[in-house]
Amino acid sequence: MGNGMTLAVLAKRLGVSRATVAAAISGTGGNTRVNPLKAAVIRQAAFDMGYIPNAAARATVTGRFNSVTLIQSTVRFRSLMPEAVLDGVHDGLARRGIHLMISKLPDEKLSDPASAPYLLRELVCDGFIINYQAEIPERFEELIRQHKIPAYWINSKHGNNCVYPNEHDSAVWITRRLISLGHRRIVFSMFHDFLHFSTYDRFGGYSDAMKEAGLEPRLARYEDMPHREICAVLSKELRRADAPTAVLGYTGDVGRVYLRAAESAGLNVPGDFSIAVFSDVTADDITHTMATMLLPEYEMGTAAAEGITALVEDPSRELPSRVLPCDFIEGDTLGPAHEKKKAAAKPNTGKAR
Repeated sequence: MGNGMTLAVLAKRLGVSRATVAAAISGTGGNTRVNPLKAAVIRQAAFDMGYIPNAAARATVTGRFNSVTLIQSTVRFRSLMPEAVLDGVHDGLARRGIHLMISKLPDEKLSDPASAPYLLRELVCDGFIINYQAEIPERFEELIRQHKIPAYWINSKHGNNCVYPNEHDSAVWITRRLISLGHRRIVFSMFHDFLHFSTYDRFGGYSDAMKEAGLEPRLARYEDMPHREICAVLSKELRRADAPTAVLGYTGDVGRVYLRAAESAGLNVPGDFSIAVFSDVTADDITHTMATMLLPEYEMGTAAAEGITALVEDPSRELPSRVLPCDFIEGDTLGPAHEKKKAAAKPNTGKAR
């Protein structure tokens, strides 16, 4: 091993027998019974100490590769993977002694009935974590069910075997928060088309909360425009008498553009205009930390690792969908609504000016 951490060294450091460590890490047990809690402690310690099991030797014993493949599309926008999600997947699998591999496959490969049954063998893995959020080939889902391929969907909504954030309810919550601050003209804004389920859930939650309060939802979508041009357009729109007093942005970038536009229009944030966004990290700007619905990226990754591990053990299982809550970062861009006041007419004194 690169760091000198062999099974024997690991057993010595943990103060247990080599057979106990081997059974805990392989999950096979054999003639050595290990308490599940103790096995979990041993696997975590092995992970912390940098132990890397010999996959080839273990595959010979267990009949498994002890690896999982993260399936991505060859079309980039269909398989976006934030770093924290990948970290969660990696760490969640590593704690279980499972290797992570990544493979980009074209739609034709995923939808081919002849190749689907052999994908696990071809990719040398025991199951798939599927990071495929937009334009998912319908045939692929059907083939997974038909051949009982262990597959777990990440950041994608399905009837089972998946994990995703509760973005609808999060949008409802933050919109109600804006309404409670007195905002009535709240706009939902995004800089691209509706593709991923999150676009529908975030806008849907916002719309539901607006209608619940008897308010009219507003959608401001700016596609195929540089941020500088969007900022210029928004700066003019925010000067209008009926301009929104708050925005819920699909991403942190949307919030940053609105922040620049508000400043250009002579508005103070949050005194005159409030901003809330969704983001996978706290949406900081040079001058502000935006109110942020924080997506549970790392937790999604670890949940996917847990889910695929269960499906590898029993591919016929149908695990209920895991819907994870979003956290909220208060930031400093939320304030009470202030209606624009018309300038008062000066009295006519009859004196020459």
